[in-house]
Amino acid sequence: MGRAWPIIGLPHGHASMLNELAHLPADAERRRTRWSLVVAFVVSIALHAALLGLAPGFVEERQPAVRLGALEVILRVPAEPLPVAVPEPAPQPVPAEPAPQPVQPAPAQPEMAATAAQAKSRPGPGIALPVPSDSQSDPDRSFVIAPARSSDPLPTVPEQKAPAAEAQITPASFSAAYLNNPAPRYPDAARRLGQEGTVTLRVLVTVDGMPARVDMEQSSGSPHLDGAALERVRNWRFKPAWQGSVPVESWVIVPIVFRLEGAS
Repeated sequence: MGRAWPIIGLPHGHASMLNELAHLPADAERRRTRWSLVVAFVVSIALHAALLGLAPGFVEERQPAVRLGALEVILRVPAEPLPVAVPEPAPQPVPAEPAPQPVQPAPAQPEMAATAAQAKSRPGPGIALPVPSDSQSDPDRSFVIAPARSSDPLPTVPEQKAPAAEAQITPASFSAAYLNNPAPRYPDAARRLGQEGTVTLRVLVTVDGMPARVDMEQSSGSPHLDGAALERVRNWRFKPAWQGSVPVESWVIVPIVFRLEGAS
């Protein structure tokens, strides 16, 4: 230990205590600091490993879904009938007679086609062959044989077929008449509270047209309306999506609108 120096302005007992604290061995303090860093590092690694192990369970790959037309559930509240004015029928407009179409003059034949026709009608160059001379023929006489015209048709070029396009995907649907899907029932509690809204559901439709999974894509803000929509759609039947002539599994978005009509 070093020499203890008196501290001016403090009692002798306090000054000696501060001198002893100031000259404590620094090795012990460094060891404590080092162990604290090691413990913090180990705890951090353990926490990160635990989070990485749990992450795959919470992360879900969301496939794109096709948004279908909204199904509107309307509850008509009885109200006092109001007099309705019957409008007078509007006069039917008289259809105007169509204007006569101008006669288009026939296009003139191009000069090139006429020239080609004239050239085609002229005989081709002949081939002169000498004729052996005799007593009754002129020694300088010759005759011409015109080349025969070919009657064979010109070779046709085979048409190139366009490459077959990729089969289009027809999205799944729930509105076909043969499916007999009933609309959700308007909850009595929601009717008494005057609650309206749109429930948007995300449905996984199998190749058999069954809803394998129904998730809440967006709530209406009313648990009564949300519960009625979920309960009904879980029992629906769907027309599955088709890729060409093969049914495929797909996600669809089903919006359901709850609306009170005639409420004052």
